Amino acid sequence: PNLFIGILLDVVALYIVSFGAAITIEFDLGASPFDCLSLGISDRFHLKYVIAKYLLDAFCVVMGFLLKGEVGIGTLLCLLVMGPFISFNRKLLSRIAKKVSL
Repeated sequence: PNLFIGILLDVVALYIVSFGAAITIEFDLGASPFDCLSLGISDRFHLKYVIAKYLLDAFCVVMGFLLKGEVGIGTLLCLLVMGPFISFNRKLLSRIAKKVSL
């Protein structure tokens, strides 16, 4: 009913999804092909994961736009926050894993 509430719910949902993606990436539980592509770009071109994720997501958004897809607020939020959220959660999970393994 409210644009602000909708955006807030989108950000919360994207954080939850990014946490799941970070778990699968950080603990080698079978990351999605899209996440593996971001990791591959990061490794191949010696970029931070966030930058590689931005580049791949931006490429997909531009291609979707050029192919007459709908680019809305949710799409742009996903483009802007998923990389930082996944990166933050990977660091958080890495620190937790180190404490647990000691």
